[in-house]
Amino acid sequence: MNVSTPTLVLLPGTLCDMRVWQPVAERLDPQWRKQFVDFGALDCVEAMAERALSVTTGLLLPTGVSMGGMVALEMWRLAPERIVGLALFDTNPRADTEAKRRARKQQLDQARLAGDNGLQAVVRSHLLPSYFPLAVSPAVEATVLAMAADAGLTTFFKQSAALASRIDYWPLLSCIQKPVLVACGEFDTLCPPAQHRQMAAQLAQAQFRLIGEAGHLAPLEQPSQTAAILQDWIASIGGRFQAQAAEDARV
Repeated sequence: MNVSTPTLVLLPGTLCDMRVWQPVAERLDPQWRKQFVDFGALDCVEAMAERALSVTTGLLLPTGVSMGGMVALEMWRLAPERIVGLALFDTNPRADTEAKRRARKQQLDQARLAGDNGLQAVVRSHLLPSYFPLAVSPAVEATVLAMAADAGLTTFFKQSAALASRIDYWPLLSCIQKPVLVACGEFDTLCPPAQHRQMAAQLAQAQFRLIGEAGHLAPLEQPSQTAAILQDWIASIGGRFQAQAAEDARV
């Protein structure tokens, strides 16, 4: 790929790291430039998006799962001229609700009071059941637990604050005049398929895809399906940004 080719910016969800995207990245065309962004202990979505924009150059294809999808939308809000398209997986563009804030506070209190094993207890008792309403492979479960353990309690607190304070991106969807892939697991109960179909209906250039036998972390649960969907979408919009890059080069 030449220098005008956009970078695929891989954005993780809460308590996730590169491991949530690694199985997908390994299945994508090796010619594609890929950049994973670690949010660390940042405590607002805008700061996460600013980090993603600062560690990359040129044109971008932000690709996010869950919280990462919110960051992708924020990247477009901050720098639409750099965004060729967006790929949003298992995400929620709406602002946080009071009920969600209360539930998050309960989880944080539980984790704090339980001491050293508090975060793992919360992941097992609350996050895993909500991420995976159906049975999931031991390998996927172990990966989620390992990512959470490596992230730690401070990161959980910071990222929970980011989710609670995020803006409502829903009114902005109709303003995005770029190709957008909207995809989710068919059994995602946190960000269900019906919501994703509604998102796609608000977008000018949306493609909706359902990922079979997956819950809330479809890229980790079904990496082959996710990679195929992402690869097909990239191919479908490839001519658009190549033409734009050629036009920009003539200016």
